[in-house]
Formats: sequence, C-alpha cells, structure tokens
Amino acid sequence: MNLKRKNQKLLVGSISLTSTVVLLVASIGPSIFFGVEQAAITNNYDTGKWDIIVPDDYKNIQEAINHANEGYRIFVRNGTYGRIRSVDCKDITIHGEDNKTTVINGRSSTAVYIKADSVNFSGFTIMNNGVNDSLLMINADDCSISNNILLADDFYDGTEYGISVYSSNNNIFFNNIISSADYGIEIGRSNNNIFTKNTIEDNNQGISVRGDGNVFSNNLLKNNGGGISVYSSKESYILNNTIVNSRRSGVYLSRCSNIVLKNNEFIDAGLNIFGEDVSNFVHDIEGNRVNNKPLYYFRQKNQFTVPSDAGQIILVDCNIVTVEKTVISDTSTALLVAFSEDVVIRNNEFSSNYRGVHLSYSYKCSVEQNNFINNTFDAGFVVSGFFNRKSNTWNGNYWDSRIGNKRLILGLLPKRIIGTFQLNIRFKVFDRLHFSFLIKNFDRSPARLPYKII
Repeated sequence: MNLKRKNQKLLVGSISLTSTVVLLVASIGPSIFFGVEQAAITNNYDTGKWDIIVPDDYKNIQEAINHANEGYRIFVRNGTYGRIRSVDCKDITIHGEDNKTTVINGRSSTAVYIKADSVNFSGFTIMNNGVNDSLLMINADDCSISNNILLADDFYDGTEYGISVYSSNNNIFFNNIISSADYGIEIGRSNNNIFTKNTIEDNNQGISVRGDGNVFSNNLLKNNGGGISVYSSKESYILNNTIVNSRRSGVYLSRCSNIVLKNNEFIDAGLNIFGEDVSNFVHDIEGNRVNNKPLYYFRQKNQFTVPSDAGQIILVDCNIVTVEKTVISDTSTALLVAFSEDVVIRNNEFSSNYRGVHLSYSYKCSVEQNNFINNTFDAGFVVSGFFNRKSNTWNGNYWDSRIGNKRLILGLLPKRIIGTFQLNIRFKVFDRLHFSFLIKNFDRSPARLPYKII
C-alpha cells in the first residue's frame, strides 16, 4: 500500500462543487448549465495513485474499506465482488476499473450501503436480486455517485430500488444507468441533491421524491411506468430532461409549491399536478414540449383563447377562456383546468391520453362537442361545496367508450362522468382533514359519431 499518498486528490472540483451548484441555482436561477461532470472521478489506473488496490491488498471491497482512513482512495480491479455492508469512513474514494466488468452483487441484500459524508463512488455495475436496494444512502452528505450501472433482478418476490436516498443532502448523482427496478430512484427527506445526465429506464417508477431544493437536470427517463413524481416538496428544479413513454405521468407534482419546470421534452408523456389548494398549482413552468408541440401553462390570465397547436394545456386560476380546435394525444392529461371559471372547451379531440379533460376545483365550465377517443380515462372532475357539484356542463360530446356506441338499444343513455366531491375541514389540532366521495355528472345528449375538428 502507498500510504504516504493518502492526501492526494483525484477529483476535479471536489465535492464542494455540490453546495456551490445548489447556491448558484438558488441565486441566479435554473438557466445555468450544470457542469457537474467535473465532479466525476478521473479514470486513472496508475497503481501508484491509489492507497488500496482490491484484490491486490485486500481480497474484497468491504475489507479494504475497513482498513481505510479518511482521505484514502480505493481502486477495484475488474471482477465480481460481494456486497458492501457499510461505507462508514468519510472522505474516501471507491473506484471500479470498468463499470461494465467491475461488479458488486448484493444477491438478496442491499448491495452498497453508504452512511458517511464525502464518499466518492464510481465505476461499478451494482446488482441486487429483487430485495432491498442496489445502492442505499442514509445520513450521507456531500457524496458523489457517478458512472455506475444499477440493475435489479426480480429473482425474489420483493420491492427493488436502484438508488435510495434518505436524510442525505448536497449529493451529486451523475451519469448513472438505473433499470429494471420497482423504483429507479427513491428520495426521502433529503434536500439539495443534484441528479444530472442519468439514464433511468424500464422501472415501474422512475424517480420518487420527498424533499426540497433537489435538482433534476439533463436526465433521460425512458419506458418507466411513471417518470418523476414529486410529493409535498418545494423549490425544486426539473430542467432539460427527456421523458419518453411514461404516459400515466411524465412529471407528477403532488401538493408541491414553487417547482421550476423548464425546457423538458415529453414524448408519449406529460405533466400532472394534484393538490387541494391553488398554491399546489402555482409553479414556474415554461419552455416545455409535449410530442414536439408546446405545453401551455397559463396562470391568472383572463379572457383569451388557447392556441390550437398545444401538446398539453394547463389552466390555473384563469377566467373566461376558450379552448377549441385542438388535437391532443399521447400525453398524461390533455387538458387540466384548476381553480378556474367560465372555461369553454369546444370542438377539440382528445385521443390516446391517460386522461382527456380534468376539471379540478373549476366551475361554470362548458365541455361540448369534443371527441374523446381511446383515452384510459376520458374525463373527470373534483369539486368542493354541495352546490358546485353540477355547475359544469357536458353536452354533445363523442365518447368512443360509451356503451351506447356499441349497443344501439342503449344509444339514448347519457354518458356518465365520474368525479370526486372533496370535503376539506380545518381544525386547530390538524392543519386539514380531507374526505372524498365519488359523484357523477352526465352528458345527456352524447354524439353518435365523432366530429370533424376544423
């Protein structure tokens, strides 16, 4: 071992770049380009540059970590190794020779567990066989996780996670490939982490987030059941990502506030927003495209007509709006209307979407003479207050899912639209309790044939 070199640094920019980037985002906004590739570990196979080499000095990685001191750098030659039960020495580097042929197999346990600060981990294929995590971080700050391939093999009947991050802040995740898990990345109670240039594909859920100030930039999410789902979070950034084939929800914001969503490309995917208060729908959203068409997000704008070239439309706190002659398909929710009134939705076609039209706490809206074709859910609504439950009208729309289209004897039956009656009660002890009941509205004169959208 070459112990006298233990204080040498092989990082360009070092881990202090994490907090620097987060401060830059907070101070000058999301338009900056995140050069966090400079935080990736430089490949250098010169044996004189490393304090410990596996298996030359120790036969497995865990034994090498057990003998490492703060500031050590560990190089791991190609081969297959057992799981790393605990990385509990801070400010160490663990680097694999080649991320395709340097393999850590956790089998039925967590493959890599990091619980120390300033750990730099790169260059591995990390596998687990269907239980626990490929890589788990708890109470680990200022780390860099880069250039790894994380795979979950559902050999056992369990829930697989690619990367799990809990109570860990100011970390960088760069240029990793994560696939075949139930959750590609799971983030819980963790803030100000940066995820950039990762590929997340073929997972049931791409990224699930609970925490503030996290940044997701220039990632590719492909063929996941859901793309990026953010829960009860604020002041996070979703920038320049490409999200493909996550029609249920490319990005889902649930009870969030002040999320910056800019310049993302959605293909067979889109944006969904959920919440019981108008503040949950107030975000900085611009420059996004859905299936090569604009995602239009309007807030507090009145008396206008939405452009007809939309790939997706979201209206928040708007009044006296017309949506007509649009053709929207292959997205998460074609038209989302939230906390708005007097919206006329007429002569549009909504086809092959996860949801066609959804009215969320919006009233006195008219939905008439539209085509609803091959959507998973054609339409829905959420209302509060008993007298608001039928304030929206549905009239003369074509619904290809209507049973009367298939059985002529039932052709006179109305089309039923299922919605939710939301009862929100405030208490001194509890901030708010929510009670939901299913209710119905009706299109009583549905069209027998689809309209020609001109």
